[in-house]
Amino acid sequence: MGVVRLMLICCILLPGGTSGEWSMKALPRRAISSSCVVIPCIFDIPSHSYTALNAAWYKYWYYWKYTVAYTKDPNYAMTTFVGRAKIIGDLDGKNCSLRINNVSPADSDVYYFYVDAEGYGDHVFKDPVQLQVLDVPDKPDILLPKDFQEGTLAHIICKCLSTCPDNQPNLTWSELLTSSVNTITENGGEISAVLTFNASFKHHRLTIHCMCDYPQTKHQVESSVTLSVKYSPRNTSVRMILEKGERIYLSCSSDGNPAVHNFTWFKISQKEVTNEKLAGQTIVVPNGLKEEISYYCEATNLMGSSQSLPIRIPTEYGAVILPESRCTQYLTNLTCLCLVRAHASINITWSMPGRTLGQKGSDGIYETEWARAGSLVTSTLIIKGSNMTVQMVNCSVVNSQGGRRIQRRLEIQAVGGQGGTRWGLMWKIGLVAAGGAVLIVLTTVICLIIKALRKNKKPVQNGTNQNRKANPEEQSEIMSMKPKAKKSKYVEIIPTRPKMSQNKDVKNLEMKYNHGVSPEPNDLYANCDFVDGAL
Repeated sequence: MGVVRLMLICCILLPGGTSGEWSMKALPRRAISSSCVVIPCIFDIPSHSYTALNAAWYKYWYYWKYTVAYTKDPNYAMTTFVGRAKIIGDLDGKNCSLRINNVSPADSDVYYFYVDAEGYGDHVFKDPVQLQVLDVPDKPDILLPKDFQEGTLAHIICKCLSTCPDNQPNLTWSELLTSSVNTITENGGEISAVLTFNASFKHHRLTIHCMCDYPQTKHQVESSVTLSVKYSPRNTSVRMILEKGERIYLSCSSDGNPAVHNFTWFKISQKEVTNEKLAGQTIVVPNGLKEEISYYCEATNLMGSSQSLPIRIPTEYGAVILPESRCTQYLTNLTCLCLVRAHASINITWSMPGRTLGQKGSDGIYETEWARAGSLVTSTLIIKGSNMTVQMVNCSVVNSQGGRRIQRRLEIQAVGGQGGTRWGLMWKIGLVAAGGAVLIVLTTVICLIIKALRKNKKPVQNGTNQNRKANPEEQSEIMSMKPKAKKSKYVEIIPTRPKMSQNKDVKNLEMKYNHGVSPEPNDLYANCDFVDGAL
């Protein structure tokens, strides 16, 4: 047997020594450390009778010393492969597949297959099979078509390394709306998942992820790809840019993939559409025309085209002052409202005889406010003071970029209704409060005058006889000025600084009451005791 085997080996090594009837096909494999690997293999031999088939796998070249697995004697193998390497293929069916469990980087090498047909002969196939064992699995491979077009069914394939049939990795895609995932296993030691969806512009520039999870080895690897979907122009619109003078710039914008390469402009005048045959994304049109004209653009790329909505060019009478604009005269101010309907940017100014007011601001006499809600612009003018007589107020409007000015004289109405009654009542209350305050001040002033007069009536003593006693007549005259009753209890009136207010009654006198005899009606201030510094 050994002589025959040696002769076969020599025949194989010699040029032209092979008959060409022996054949074997095996696929190279990449495995993950700590997992298993199956090397698929098929073979064929010449059609001759034999009693049994035996096979073996070797490392390096044919030499029994490096046996990995042997069907005739499973224990005849290298020590490092005993119990973890086995030929799992059906030899009678010409299947020579090899499985190795718990692989490690040391198993990375080339392997040869040997077959022994008892009663006929044996053969070592000279083409080796490559095995590579990885410490960390490779990242998934993502395969996608060169072009995605909107409205077509798209397929994206994600492939992960899988060399152990009973320990396949878990393959998952990142969530993608309106999509489905089909998992299939391909030849070549890979597991694949196909992501299927209807391509849309919403998927353009969207990044999706594919992850492979190996439970046995606790490895997770991930890859991502950013989609590029071709779609026709979308969101086509025209932007108006006003320039001082008589020119308006119209700019067309649109979103498409590939980018828009052509812009076409159309004019609508008196319900007729005209192709302006103007090229470019931005065009210039006249401003302040008397007739109403609109423009729209059409954006085109390789996938199609789309049109914008028409945009109206403002005429010289583009802004309108609404008839609801008016002025209302209140007791304390004049309030004017100027209501303007305008689509473009405008300036509103106020004027009255001898004065021109700005769009916004305040100078202590007037205040202006400005607000816009869509196409409605409201400007408010408040002229302060009740004594100001205003006979005429004008509201003027002009386009902020230049153009003809329009003006309206506003009607002045007197305050009425509940608002007028309320203001009238407040005015009356203010007058009553002011009158009371004035009366108190006048009373205080009279007290001061009387006190000053009494001081002036006292006897004046000269420097030569200051200690002289008054004669009986003078003494009786002085005594007659004192009250006849006992020490009178009096009312002490302390005047305070009056506070002028229309909203509340301010007590301008602080009164201290002492029970006693009331003064005579003709001498109202006889018992007044004025406190210095109260005023």
